[in-house]
Amino acid sequence: MGNEDKKKKDVETGKPVNKKTTDSKDKENINKNNESKNDENNEDTNKDVKKSGSKINTKDEKEKTGEAPVGDKTQDPVIQLEEKEKLEEAKKLEEEKMKEINENAIKDIIGDGNETQDKEDVREAEKKHRTFSRKAMINRTTFSIGHLDEYFHYKCGNVNAFIRAIIESTVVFIIFMLFPFLAVLFISKDSFMTVLKNSLKPSQSINRVSTFFKQNLLIAIMYVAFVIISVIVDNSIYIVVYLFRTFDIAVKGYPAEFLHVLKNSRRFLRNALVSFTIFFLSHLFSEKYKFFTSKLTLMHLIMTVVFWYCLLSCMLFLEKFIINIFTSELRKSSFQSRIWDANYKTFIFKKLATVAEATPNGKSEVDAIIKTMVNEFDAGLYLRHTGLDLSSKESAKTLAESIFGYLEIDEMEYEDIKRIFPDNHPEEIMAYLLGKQKDTYENTVVSFETFSKRVVDLYKERQDIKRSLTDRENIVNKLDQILIMIVTGFGAIIFLFLLGIDYKYYLASIGPFVFGFSWVFKDTIKELYNCFVFHLINHPYDVGDRILIDNCEMTVVRIDLLSTIFENISGRLIYMANTTLFTKKIDNIRRSSKQYENITVIIGKNTTYETLEKLRGALEENYNNLGEEFTGTVYIRNYMAEGDYMKIIVSIEHNTNFQDEPLFYKRRQDCIKVLEETLANNDISFDHRFSFVNL
Repeated sequence: MGNEDKKKKDVETGKPVNKKTTDSKDKENINKNNESKNDENNEDTNKDVKKSGSKINTKDEKEKTGEAPVGDKTQDPVIQLEEKEKLEEAKKLEEEKMKEINENAIKDIIGDGNETQDKEDVREAEKKHRTFSRKAMINRTTFSIGHLDEYFHYKCGNVNAFIRAIIESTVVFIIFMLFPFLAVLFISKDSFMTVLKNSLKPSQSINRVSTFFKQNLLIAIMYVAFVIISVIVDNSIYIVVYLFRTFDIAVKGYPAEFLHVLKNSRRFLRNALVSFTIFFLSHLFSEKYKFFTSKLTLMHLIMTVVFWYCLLSCMLFLEKFIINIFTSELRKSSFQSRIWDANYKTFIFKKLATVAEATPNGKSEVDAIIKTMVNEFDAGLYLRHTGLDLSSKESAKTLAESIFGYLEIDEMEYEDIKRIFPDNHPEEIMAYLLGKQKDTYENTVVSFETFSKRVVDLYKERQDIKRSLTDRENIVNKLDQILIMIVTGFGAIIFLFLLGIDYKYYLASIGPFVFGFSWVFKDTIKELYNCFVFHLINHPYDVGDRILIDNCEMTVVRIDLLSTIFENISGRLIYMANTTLFTKKIDNIRRSSKQYENITVIIGKNTTYETLEKLRGALEENYNNLGEEFTGTVYIRNYMAEGDYMKIIVSIEHNTNFQDEPLFYKRRQDCIKVLEETLANNDISFDHRFSFVNL
């Protein structure tokens, strides 16, 4: 039986209730729940309980001793009933009070516990520092045992090229001439000067020792000439740059393109000069050469081949020179701005990576890197900074993580950018990293997620440029191969001339062959010509571009001479012959600047044109307030009736193009949200089913 039932029974039988016992039990229960959180409440409660308990105990003691108070009316039933009601009322009041105290204590305990937990979570968040892995970000050059020459050139890169050439020529000359010199000293009966004079005369009949000496001397001189010519040709770019600076010619524009063409064509120039030098030395020291003679000797045949190779190299140099001029113009018109932009962005991350890796080594090394590492002149012809590891999407993320890890930061501050890039317009770099323009960048930070996205976007951009350049080079190489075949054919005819063969024997057969070949393959030749013009002259798209063909949205995957591979929005690959694209309308989204989102809206038929003008003004204001994503320019087109409704097309100008598909769809959601709110605010009834059209 519970305590409450027992109390009720005692009251009904007229027995006094021992309030002290009851109150002390309740007090123990409260103490168990409250502990130390409600000491003050417990003290007040204990006082009240003690007071009531002392009064009741005094009465109990008097009843036990048989002493009745004066005027005792305990025997009166009415009085007993009144006392019973009073006791019950006091009991209820005290129970409610104790219940309230208990609930307050519980609330205090729970409240304090939650507050303590929240404080602990905050402290834990404050203590928690985001950790980033540290990995190598700059690729290191490795060499194998079979490429010792490259290793020595790499290690001795600071040594002047001419000094290296002199050392190399001296070593080779000693190796070739050591044994012949010893043979002359110890075996030959003639003196050294006599042997040397005989070696410098052509067709001189001499003994075996002198012949051995002469042959090695000629080979050594040829090798030395080869080294000297190679050094001069390889450094011809620096020679031309020196001449440009002497005459105050800026190395940009056409001078920069000329250097680019010279760099790609100098191999054949070197071959022509070296072969002519060998032919000339052989003519001086070995045998006098006679042109167009039918009398052949082994030496004459060798010299004829060397001279023919010299002429062929000259023709190939001219062909390569023309091709490279053509390629340079293509790069300038199609890729120069993209390559320059990608190179500058890569330089930003490369300098950040270099500074980050040097940070553990001390402030002095970091300051030296910041001062000396600058972005050199870039003509926008090649992708530079290839040492930075951007070979995959994972490596790009690793690069971003390693930069933050070495710098021991959770976010990139504007002060860090100003410190690392003091002379590179830090506000422009900060705008690029943030992805938006701001009036001021003080107290502005770049989160790791945003920073990592910029690195991944740069990796994708460089990959698109690489694939576009690769596909373009493949097409140009095919044109180059055709021209090389033509040049080689002319070279073969020249070789027959040099051998003294009568031209009547081979021209009579070559002419009909060329005529028959051109007649049979005329359609193929025409198609090839059109494809060259389509890709190299018209150049409607590059790899990675989002385009529209017959209102079908696709992304360019690969470009070949005769066909192009596209990927549609469902992920299917589409192979299209380039001949079918000659007359197609091709919309290039990536090359577009600011684009309009055209949305068809169905509105109530009672909407007036004046109301639509107010709507346009409200839309412009709302899109202006939305942020940097929209320009605020809005047009309302095609105001026409359609059944019981009116149809309008709302054109909203974005601040960029629609190449970045995830960003485009995010902006579209914001665009629709603002449009719906503005229509509703202007009390224009409309259908929530919007459609998007390409105008």
